[in-house]
Parts: sequence; C-alpha cells; structure tokens
Amino acid sequence: MDIVFDTYRSSLFTAIELGVFFGSIGVVVAPSMIYAAFSLGITLLSIAFVYLLFNADLLAAAQVLVYIGAINVLIVFAIMLVGPAPLLPSRPLAYRLLCFGAASGLCLPLVFASTEGLWNKTKLEIPGEDEIVQIGIGLFDRFLLPFETVSLLLLVALIGAIWIARARPEMKREMPSQDKPLL
Repeated sequence: MDIVFDTYRSSLFTAIELGVFFGSIGVVVAPSMIYAAFSLGITLLSIAFVYLLFNADLLAAAQVLVYIGAINVLIVFAIMLVGPAPLLPSRPLAYRLLCFGAASGLCLPLVFASTEGLWNKTKLEIPGEDEIVQIGIGLFDRFLLPFETVSLLLLVALIGAIWIARARPEMKREMPSQDKPLL
C-alpha cells in the first residue's frame, strides 16, 4: 500500500512541479502584463499545492489568502488601472542567451540538491494548536511592525497606480451623453 501511495504522491508532486515551472515561464514570456499576472497566480497556486502535499495546511492557506487573494489581485488591479505597458524593444539573441544562462546557473544548485536527495525525506509532522498559536502571537507581537509596514507599502503602491492612471490624458474617456444611443 505504501508503494502505491508513494507512486501517487510522486506523480502528483511532478504534476505540481510542472505547474510551477510552466506558470513561472508564463510570467516571463507572456505577451501581455495581464497574462503574466495570471501566470503568476497559477504559479502561486501550484506552490500552495506543494505546501498541502507536505501537510503544511496553514502555509497553504496563507499562500492562497495572502499571495493569490491579495497581492496577485492587487497586481491585476494595478495593471488594469494603469493600462497597457508600452512594448519594449526586442533584445539581441546574444543578450537573451546570456540572461538564460545566468538564470539557469542560479537554478543549478536547486536541481542538484533535488536530484541528489539532499532534502530531508522524513514525513513532516502536522503542527499542533500550540505552534499555530505561537505563530499568531509572533505575527501580532514580534512581527507586527514589518507586517504593518508591508501593508502600508502595498497601500502606497495602489495610491501611486491610481495617481499615475489619473495623470495620463489618454486614459480619460468621454462619457456617453444621454441623448446619444449607446449602440
């Protein structure tokens, strides 16, 4: 029975890894910023599934609520408010290959660590109520200032996006008058 469960778990983990991989590739190569934001949502959701697979339900819920529910929605809202980004000029092939090589070089230690079995393969224990209470106390006691600082930073980013969108004259649209038909 353990062999079937391990096979199922490893195939599920491989599918989730593919979701993270293709989602992150979509963030980089998406033709539009809105598609990149949706690909980021797919990547973050796949990471939440990784947390679920390792019995970290609290981290998975935080991933979905904070990163997908708040930050990704804020990114989509800012993109839709500011409007489409100008197209960047195409880079030479040598520059793109150099960037790909640098990014691959940064990922190689993770690839070697995962293939060599350097990760701890013991089963993660489900945290008890005491650990969850300690996380809550730490969040509202020791880490209250960084938590509030991040929320203020996100609020400033949202206000900045609204200010930039209002300052652009091409974003202003005429409202249809009452005497003209809409169609």
